[in-house]
Amino acid sequence: MAIDTIRAASCHRPEQRYISKVIRQVRNWTMRRLEIRRSRIALLELSESQLRDIGLRREDATVQGNLPWWR
Repeated sequence: MAIDTIRAASCHRPEQRYISKVIRQVRNWTMRRLEIRRSRIALLELSESQLRDIGLRREDATVQGNLPWWR
């Protein structure tokens, strides 16, 4: 009986690995998107001279800063 249980449990391992991989990918994608969102918010907080230093206009920063987090 114990051997059957072990075999049954091992049959699901590839599926569990696949699900774990998908969960990790979704988590990584979400974390990256949130990081980009934080950068965009920081961009909105820069002064005109800081924007000029990095070669952006206020309009460019506003467009980028107001993009949804998933883009």
